[in-house]
Amino acid sequence: MSNVRQRWWFRRKEVGFGWGLPTCWQGWVTLAVYTVCLGLGFSSVGTRFGPHGHLVVGGVLTIALLAVVALKGEPLRVDRESVGESADSVRRLDSYRSSAYLIGTIFIALSIPLALRLVPKNGSYGFRIPSTLTGTAAHWYHVNEVAGISGIVAGLVSIGVTRMIARWVSRSNGWRGPTMLLLTVALILVASLPPLLAK
Repeated sequence: MSNVRQRWWFRRKEVGFGWGLPTCWQGWVTLAVYTVCLGLGFSSVGTRFGPHGHLVVGGVLTIALLAVVALKGEPLRVDRESVGESADSVRRLDSYRSSAYLIGTIFIALSIPLALRLVPKNGSYGFRIPSTLTGTAAHWYHVNEVAGISGIVAGLVSIGVTRMIARWVSRSNGWRGPTMLLLTVALILVASLPPLLAK
């Protein structure tokens, strides 16, 4: 058992939920790179993009860290997809899961420039409603900043929910795959509400 666990960069907690400290040099390097990038981001990028710059920079870097930990950390639960499930069922689930991950990741990538106020008023990219297109540049940037932050949060939540469904919902549930995509689309739609309410 110990030999199997040695291949993971981060070991799961025996008590509680989540992962503990790294168990190998790769894990420690990952934490060191995260810490250095966080410091550099807060001291440079974060101070140039309005009051939410630090939040966006910290959030993006933390997302990247969690992604590495989730991929290289010891599984939190037994992966039931590898136990007694047909190859077709596994492939079908992988297809749904990959699609949901891709949609969430693309949505996050598109939202980051908006959250950092990098997108000027235009007719093709951004949160384009009558008030932003006809209003002032300040209004455009404010509403799109809110939209960007909402989009990042929605994308992250969709990826997390997809991962939980894939791991913990019974494999006999035929709605597991479609539910991933439906929840991803629903969260993206919900992300449009905060910018609509922004003044």
